[in-house]
Amino acid sequence: MVFILQRRSVGINHDNYFVMSGRAEVGHIWLAHGYDIWHWNIIGFRIHPLEVGPDHGVTRTREESMAQFAARLRAGLAYAGFREMEPGEMQIEDEKPAT
Repeated sequence: MVFILQRRSVGINHDNYFVMSGRAEVGHIWLAHGYDIWHWNIIGFRIHPLEVGPDHGVTRTREESMAQFAARLRAGLAYAGFREMEPGEMQIEDEKPAT
């Protein structure tokens, strides 16, 4: 699964990013100005039970936030039984398979 950081400038905070997977926004990573720490959070998908890991965190660097974000989201998806799909693999209910 590929994650892309998309800059989200808000006011004076230019170290603020949407985390995108394809066309879906799956999270947010930003620098807390004045504190010199990075925050990350997963959005739109709650990871339960907590034994799998938290859905948010704080790190010293953006790279650490990116790594923790990716690890937690992948762990939650695996716990839920989700997997990545190959292009063309998705089929809408009531739609006939391509022949």
